[in-house]
Amino acid sequence: MTVSTFYQDGPVDPIDANDGRIKSTDNTYSVAAAGGTLSSSATATLNVGQDFNDPTYECFEAFVKFDTSAIGTDSISAAVLSLYGLTNGSGPDPDMEARSHDWGATLTDADWVAAADLSGKTRLGVFDGTFSTVAYNDFTSDAAFLTEINKTGITYIIVNSDRHRAQTTSVNNEYYFCQESENAGETQDPKLVVTHGSGSPWYAYAQMQ
Repeated sequence: MTVSTFYQDGPVDPIDANDGRIKSTDNTYSVAAAGGTLSSSATATLNVGQDFNDPTYECFEAFVKFDTSAIGTDSISAAVLSLYGLTNGSGPDPDMEARSHDWGATLTDADWVAAADLSGKTRLGVFDGTFSTVAYNDFTSDAAFLTEINKTGITYIIVNSDRHRAQTTSVNNEYYFCQESENAGETQDPKLVVTHGSGSPWYAYAQMQ
Protein backbone atom coordinates (compact mmCIF):
# COMPACT_ATOMS: atom_id res chain seq x y z
CA MET A 1 0.00 0.00 0.00
CA THR A 2 1.08 3.59 -0.65
CA VAL A 3 0.48 6.54 1.67
CA SER A 4 0.24 9.80 -0.29
CA THR A 5 0.00 13.26 1.25
CA PHE A 6 -1.74 15.87 -0.87
CA TYR A 7 -1.44 19.60 -0.16
CA GLN A 8 -4.15 21.69 -1.79
CA ASP A 9 -4.10 21.75 -5.60
CA GLY A 10 -0.57 20.53 -6.21
CA PRO A 11 2.74 19.48 -4.64
CA VAL A 12 4.05 23.06 -4.41
CA ASP A 13 2.73 26.12 -2.60
CA PRO A 14 1.61 28.69 -5.20
CA ILE A 15 -0.27 31.85 -4.27
CA ASP A 16 -3.58 31.13 -5.95
CA ALA A 17 -7.17 30.23 -5.20
CA ASN A 18 -6.50 26.75 -3.85
CA ASP A 19 -8.49 27.30 -0.68
CA GLY A 20 -10.43 30.02 1.10
CA ARG A 21 -13.43 30.97 3.17
CA ILE A 22 -16.79 32.64 2.72
CA LYS A 23 -18.37 34.80 5.42
CA SER A 24 -22.10 35.51 5.58
CA THR A 25 -23.37 38.35 7.77
CA ASP A 26 -26.73 39.80 8.77
CA ASN A 27 -28.43 41.25 11.84
CA THR A 28 -30.93 38.38 11.66
CA TYR A 29 -29.41 34.96 12.36
CA SER A 30 -31.60 32.98 9.95
CA VAL A 31 -30.56 35.29 7.10
CA ALA A 32 -26.86 34.99 7.96
CA ALA A 33 -27.15 31.18 8.12
CA ALA A 34 -28.91 31.03 4.77
CA GLY A 35 -26.66 33.56 3.06
CA GLY A 36 -26.88 37.26 3.86
CA THR A 37 -24.14 39.66 2.87
CA LEU A 38 -21.46 37.37 1.46
CA SER A 39 -17.71 37.95 1.40
CA SER A 40 -15.36 35.37 -0.14
CA SER A 41 -11.58 35.34 0.25
CA ALA A 42 -8.99 33.01 -1.27
CA THR A 43 -6.20 34.33 0.97
CA ALA A 44 -7.84 34.64 4.40
CA THR A 45 -7.49 32.01 7.11
CA LEU A 46 -9.89 29.09 6.88
CA ASN A 47 -12.71 30.10 9.21
CA VAL A 48 -15.27 27.51 10.27
CA GLY A 49 -18.24 28.23 12.52
CA GLN A 50 -20.20 31.30 13.52
CA ASP A 51 -20.27 34.21 15.97
CA PHE A 52 -22.37 37.09 17.26
CA ASN A 53 -20.97 40.60 17.49
CA ASP A 54 -24.03 42.55 18.58
CA PRO A 55 -26.00 43.29 16.46
CA THR A 56 -24.40 41.23 13.68
CA TYR A 57 -24.34 37.48 13.18
CA GLU A 58 -21.50 35.94 11.15
CA CYS A 59 -21.33 32.44 9.66
CA PHE A 60 -18.20 30.95 8.10
CA GLU A 61 -17.55 28.11 5.65
CA ALA A 62 -14.09 26.94 4.54
CA PHE A 63 -13.19 25.49 1.15
CA VAL A 64 -10.23 23.27 0.25
CA LYS A 65 -9.28 21.14 -2.74
CA PHE A 66 -6.61 18.58 -3.54
CA ASP A 67 -5.23 17.20 -6.79
CA THR A 68 -5.70 13.48 -6.13
CA SER A 69 -5.32 12.39 -9.75
CA ALA A 70 -2.10 10.48 -8.99
CA ILE A 71 -4.13 7.74 -7.27
CA GLY A 72 -5.37 6.51 -10.63
CA THR A 73 -6.84 3.01 -10.61
CA ASP A 74 -5.72 2.14 -7.08
CA SER A 75 -8.20 1.15 -4.40
CA ILE A 76 -8.40 3.55 -1.43
CA SER A 77 -8.31 2.07 2.05
CA ALA A 78 -8.09 5.24 4.17
CA ALA A 79 -8.34 9.01 3.86
CA VAL A 80 -7.71 11.64 6.53
CA LEU A 81 -8.26 15.39 6.19
CA SER A 82 -6.18 17.59 8.52
CA LEU A 83 -6.35 21.33 9.21
CA TYR A 84 -3.67 23.17 11.16
CA GLY A 85 -5.26 25.20 13.97
CA LEU A 86 -4.68 28.91 14.60
CA THR A 87 -7.52 30.28 16.76
CA ASN A 88 -10.22 28.76 18.95
CA GLY A 89 -13.22 31.01 19.65
CA SER A 90 -14.47 31.34 23.19
CA GLY A 91 -17.15 28.71 22.70
CA PRO A 92 -19.30 26.73 22.72
CA ASP A 93 -16.90 24.55 20.71
CA PRO A 94 -18.53 23.31 17.50
CA ASP A 95 -17.77 20.15 15.56
CA MET A 96 -16.25 20.66 12.13
CA GLU A 97 -17.83 18.67 9.31
CA ALA A 98 -16.09 18.00 5.98
CA ARG A 99 -18.45 17.53 3.04
CA SER A 100 -18.15 16.94 -0.68
CA HIS A 101 -18.81 20.14 -2.65
CA ASP A 102 -17.41 21.04 -6.07
CA TRP A 103 -16.71 24.76 -5.72
CA GLY A 104 -14.76 25.01 -8.96
CA ALA A 105 -11.48 26.57 -10.01
CA THR A 106 -11.94 29.87 -8.15
CA LEU A 107 -13.79 30.60 -4.93
CA THR A 108 -16.61 33.13 -5.27
CA ASP A 109 -19.63 34.23 -3.23
CA ALA A 110 -21.74 31.90 -5.38
CA ASP A 111 -20.04 28.88 -3.76
CA TRP A 112 -21.74 29.58 -0.41
CA VAL A 113 -23.98 26.72 0.77
CA ALA A 114 -27.02 27.70 2.84
CA ALA A 115 -27.17 26.04 6.25
CA ALA A 116 -30.36 24.20 5.30
CA ASP A 117 -28.60 22.67 2.28
CA LEU A 118 -25.42 21.46 4.00
CA SER A 119 -26.91 18.13 5.09
CA GLY A 120 -27.56 17.37 1.42
CA LYS A 121 -23.80 17.36 0.79
CA THR A 122 -22.15 13.98 1.40
CA ARG A 123 -20.34 14.06 4.74
CA LEU A 124 -16.73 12.90 4.47
CA GLY A 125 -15.64 13.22 8.09
CA VAL A 126 -15.94 15.14 11.32
CA PHE A 127 -13.64 16.77 13.86
CA ASP A 128 -15.15 16.59 17.34
CA GLY A 129 -12.05 16.52 19.52
CA THR A 130 -10.02 19.12 21.41
CA PHE A 131 -8.98 21.75 18.88
CA SER A 132 -5.25 22.50 18.80
CA THR A 133 -3.90 25.91 17.80
CA VAL A 134 -0.32 24.63 17.44
CA ALA A 135 -0.77 21.39 15.50
CA TYR A 136 -2.84 19.57 12.90
CA ASN A 137 -6.42 18.63 13.75
CA ASP A 138 -7.31 15.30 12.13
CA PHE A 139 -10.86 14.56 11.03
CA THR A 140 -12.42 11.16 11.73
CA SER A 141 -13.37 9.90 8.28
CA ASP A 142 -16.71 8.48 7.19
CA ALA A 143 -16.81 5.46 4.89
CA ALA A 144 -18.17 7.75 2.17
CA PHE A 145 -14.85 9.58 1.99
CA LEU A 146 -13.25 6.65 0.18
CA THR A 147 -15.64 6.81 -2.75
CA GLU A 148 -15.87 10.61 -2.91
CA ILE A 149 -12.15 11.09 -3.61
CA ASN A 150 -11.59 11.88 -7.27
CA LYS A 151 -8.86 9.43 -8.29
CA THR A 152 -8.38 11.07 -11.68
CA GLY A 153 -8.84 14.76 -10.83
CA ILE A 154 -9.54 17.29 -8.07
CA THR A 155 -11.22 16.44 -4.76
CA TYR A 156 -13.28 19.41 -3.56
CA ILE A 157 -14.29 19.85 0.09
CA ILE A 158 -16.37 22.32 2.10
CA VAL A 159 -15.93 22.50 5.89
CA ASN A 160 -18.78 23.74 8.07
CA SER A 161 -19.67 23.63 11.75
CA ASP A 162 -22.40 21.37 13.08
CA ARG A 163 -24.10 24.30 14.82
CA HIS A 164 -24.25 26.27 11.59
CA ARG A 165 -25.61 23.25 9.70
CA ALA A 166 -28.28 22.78 12.40
CA GLN A 167 -29.09 26.51 12.26
CA THR A 168 -28.45 26.91 15.98
CA THR A 169 -28.35 30.63 16.72
CA SER A 170 -24.84 31.69 17.70
CA VAL A 171 -24.41 33.17 21.16
CA ASN A 172 -20.67 33.73 21.19
CA ASN A 173 -17.47 33.20 19.17
CA GLU A 174 -18.10 29.56 18.30
CA TYR A 175 -15.55 29.17 15.53
CA TYR A 176 -12.13 27.81 14.58
CA PHE A 177 -9.57 29.55 12.41
CA CYS A 178 -7.22 27.23 10.50
CA GLN A 179 -4.12 27.81 8.39
CA GLU A 180 -4.54 28.34 4.65
CA SER A 181 -2.26 27.36 1.75
CA GLU A 182 -0.86 30.87 1.29
CA ASN A 183 1.45 30.57 4.30
CA ALA A 184 5.10 29.86 3.49
CA GLY A 185 6.01 26.24 2.86
CA GLU A 186 3.73 23.26 3.46
CA THR A 187 4.30 22.46 7.13
CA GLN A 188 0.92 23.93 8.11
CA ASP A 189 -1.06 23.69 4.87
CA PRO A 190 -4.37 21.82 4.75
CA LYS A 191 -3.55 18.26 3.83
CA LEU A 192 -5.23 15.06 2.77
CA VAL A 193 -3.47 11.77 3.53
CA VAL A 194 -4.69 8.86 1.42
CA THR A 195 -3.71 5.20 1.73
CA HIS A 196 -4.11 3.40 -1.58
CA GLY A 197 -2.89 0.43 -3.56
CA SER A 198 -3.82 -2.27 -6.01
CA GLY A 199 -5.62 -4.37 -3.38
CA SER A 200 -9.25 -5.39 -3.68
CA PRO A 201 -12.02 -2.88 -2.80
CA TRP A 202 -13.33 -4.99 0.11
CA TYR A 203 -10.18 -4.11 2.04
CA ALA A 204 -10.92 -0.42 1.76
CA TYR A 205 -14.42 -0.93 3.13
CA ALA A 206 -13.18 -3.09 6.01
CA GLN A 207 -10.70 -0.42 7.05
CA MET A 208 -13.52 2.05 7.69
CA GLN A 209 -15.56 -0.24 9.97
